[in-house]
Amino acid sequence: MLKDVLKHIEQRNRFVLTSHARPDGDAIGSALACRQILRAMGKEADVILRDGVPRIYQPLPFAGEVVQSENVNGDYEAAIILECDSIQRTRLHGLENKFLINIDHHQSGRPFAQVNWIDPKAVATAEMVYRLAREAGAALVVKLGNQTAADEIKRFTNGFGAQCVFDCVGTSQTMRTSADCVMRCGRIVVIGEEHDFPEINTTEIAQKELEIIGSRNGTRQDTVEAIRLLEAGIVKPIIAQRFPLEEINEAFDFMRQGAVGRVVIMVNE
Repeated sequence: MLKDVLKHIEQRNRFVLTSHARPDGDAIGSALACRQILRAMGKEADVILRDGVPRIYQPLPFAGEVVQSENVNGDYEAAIILECDSIQRTRLHGLENKFLINIDHHQSGRPFAQVNWIDPKAVATAEMVYRLAREAGAALVVKLGNQTAADEIKRFTNGFGAQCVFDCVGTSQTMRTSADCVMRCGRIVVIGEEHDFPEINTTEIAQKELEIIGSRNGTRQDTVEAIRLLEAGIVKPIIAQRFPLEEINEAFDFMRQGAVGRVVIMVNE
C-alpha cells in the first residue's frame, strides 16, 4: 500500500494536508513532515488545520506556515488526511470532492478514502510518514537552521560528516554551517555570493584539510548530466512556489520572505 500511496502522489502536483481537530503531537509532526516530503518531490503542499498548532508544538520547524481555517479553499488535486477515521474528524469543509489519501495507524482506522494506508502495527502515524520519506528517496532531511543540524549529519554518517557541502547562500553563517557539516578532507562548493567575511579561519581549513572552491557556471556536459539526474528522479529539487511571468514582482517578494526551495517563473509560449 505504501507504493500505491507514492504512486498517487507522483501523479498529482497540488496537495492539502490535514489531520483531526484539536491535533496532538503525532498529528502536527506527521503533517509537517509529510508536507516537506511532498515539497522535496517538487509538489505544492499546504497544511490546513481546523484548530491550528497548539502552543507546545509551535517551535517545530515550519509550524508557523500551518493555515488555521474551517474551509479548504484552492484547486488542490488531492487531500492527504492523517490520523483520522473519517473526513468529519477534521472538521474542515471542502474536502468532500477531493481525491483522498488516508494515512492512519489506529486499530479503529476505516477505509473512507480512495487510497487507504492503515497500519495498526505502526507505533505512530509519524512512523508511517518516515517510511514514506524513505520510499520517496530521502535518506535524511535536516533543517540547517537548527543548532543540532551538524550533529544530526555526523550521526547519520557514523561520525564523519558530509563529503561535500554546496553553499547556495554564501553568508558568513552558512559558511560556518558548511564547515561544521563537512568531513575532514571534504569539499565546500560556494555558489551563493555575499559580501560577508566567512566565519571559518585558516587554521580550521588546514587542520581539517578542507577544499573550498567557487562555482559560477557549469559546462554543457554538466547541464546534460543534470537533466539526466532529474529525469531519473535521482535529484528532486524543492519547489517553493510557482508564479506566472506577469507576477514576477510577487515572486521576488516571496523570495525576500525567506522561501525554502526554488521559485519557478512559468512562461507561456
